[in-house]
Amino acid sequence: MIPTASLLEEHGIQFRKKVKRYSRISNSFLDISFKNGIIEQYIIEDNASSIYRNLLAFEQSSQTDHENKFTRYVNFMDNLIDTTDDVALLTKRKILGNNLGSVDEMAKLFNKMCIGLSIDSKHHYLVEVYNEINRYCDRPINK
Repeated sequence: MIPTASLLEEHGIQFRKKVKRYSRISNSFLDISFKNGIIEQYIIEDNASSIYRNLLAFEQSSQTDHENKFTRYVNFMDNLIDTTDDVALLTKRKILGNNLGSVDEMAKLFNKMCIGLSIDSKHHYLVEVYNEINRYCDRPINK
């Protein structure tokens, strides 16, 4: 678990939209990084709601052995978003698109998507991002 976006900002963490690079480096919306107090991720586009629900359902119902990357991504976003204040902050920082609906609808969307999900809490592609964020927040100067 990590604190919500509003609490992370109180700890001095900034949010920045990743810039797409035209190279061999991945430009997946699943790419989230944390370095020097800055969380970088790609913007969540306007049609995210139905696409996210479909991807989540597909991944959760899949019988293959995979890392559940999308499930972990949605869980990360659910950690960031708890209230309308968190949605407003992420919209202001250009992590969430402007046309995704009301801030209340967006908060409800992410809060409801993780209910009943099967999530491996120890082994996933974002585990180091979680650890780095929590270490940063635990530093006395950032408390």
